[in-house]
Amino acid sequence: MYATLVEPKALWRFSANMLTTYVGREPARFILEGQVRRGDIRTITAALMLVDLRDFTLLSDRESPRSVIRMLNEYFDCVFPPVRAHGGEIMEIMGDGVLAIFHQEQEWDAARVCNAALAAATESLAEIANRNGRHPSGAPVLQAGIALHYGTVSYGNIGSGDRLDFTVIGPDVNLTSRIERLCRELDRHLILSEAFAEVLGRPMWELGAFELRGFSRMQRLFELPPPDQG
Repeated sequence: MYATLVEPKALWRFSANMLTTYVGREPARFILEGQVRRGDIRTITAALMLVDLRDFTLLSDRESPRSVIRMLNEYFDCVFPPVRAHGGEIMEIMGDGVLAIFHQEQEWDAARVCNAALAAATESLAEIANRNGRHPSGAPVLQAGIALHYGTVSYGNIGSGDRLDFTVIGPDVNLTSRIERLCRELDRHLILSEAFAEVLGRPMWELGAFELRGFSRMQRLFELPPPDQG
């Protein structure tokens, strides 16, 4: 009798752990609670963090597949722990790109989620720098660009037939992607949207107003001030 009770619980824990590993903590919870139909989507407000590894195509061409996988895992090891430590959720792994959200809920207001995302971003960049410092001279150097934005996204299931993806979509996700692409052009590792900078509650340096593909309005973008100016 005891075994028949324990086995379903053990199977449930195993399923929950596997889902969390592959889709993330909050999506796993929603899936287990039955949110599994296409179109099961809700609107949430969140801080968005998009991280992209620079020169990944060049690295992939120069290095062996085993070496590329090792570098990617080292890169993810620099990004994932800070996101989780500051209450974020990894939503997507897109090759060498990482999309994370910091969900604004009743106990997490706009300033708190944005400051949490900023802390995760700066710690991720510091971890990448530490990783580079630990490797011998001549080893591939990892460089990343991070965009931070605050907005509203659709959160849930999209797909077709028997293949669904639990993700976030919407114009604010697209805007975050456009901002991240400017990291290379402007030679910056971290760029903040105007919406994100406004709710931080601390001074930021303005980079200027930029025209981003797909958006009619010029977008004011910001960065952290130098340490002696903060």
